[in-house]
This record gives sequence, structure tokens and C-alpha cells, in this order.
Amino acid sequence: MEKICVAVRFRPPLPQEGLNPSPSPANWRIDDNRISLHSPLGTPISGVSFAF
Repeated sequence: MEKICVAVRFRPPLPQEGLNPSPSPANWRIDDNRISLHSPLGTPISGVSFAF
């Protein structure tokens, strides 16, 4: 079986009009076959996980 390398690039969401844009306190976690967004407490955020 061949090894496949993947590059993934995420863009932050566009700020809504009238709101002060601030950096997200959440962090992306990268595992061997999954990328997921985690809250500042370290828990994964539901629905923001990508497996490949």
C-alpha cells in the first residue's frame, strides 16, 4: 500500500458586520488521521472534526 500525503488549509471565518473581530480561543489538534477543533479546556467541539 502506498503512503499518501495530504495538505489541508483552513481559513478563519469572515467576521460579521458590526462585530469586533477577536482571535478564537479554540485550538486545532492534528492527529495521524484527524483534524479537530478543541475548546480552551481541551474538549473537542462537536461537528468541527475532519477525518481522512
